[in-house]
Amino acid sequence: MSSGTKRWAVGLLVAAAIGAALVFWLRPGLLQPSVRRVIVVGLGGADWQLLDDYCADGTMPNLARMVREGRPGVLRTLSRRSRRSSGRR
Repeated sequence: MSSGTKRWAVGLLVAAAIGAALVFWLRPGLLQPSVRRVIVVGLGGADWQLLDDYCADGTMPNLARMVREGRPGVLRTLSRRSRRSSGRR
């Protein structure tokens, strides 16, 4: 390699490094994944028919907003609880 080619290659590498540093400095969250937060609200023994009525008539406005802006659903268990986990013997 001639000295002119080496200088050109080194200059290109330095320019690329400076460009990458500027991108990371100006946009610190560029390659970081966005943080998504999840809240699980459990209403044990509640029936969606009853809760829908409460949301509709304004009795539970905060729940109505969470249902409207979130993902409501029924959580089903995958297996039966063992007697040991429920505290019974």
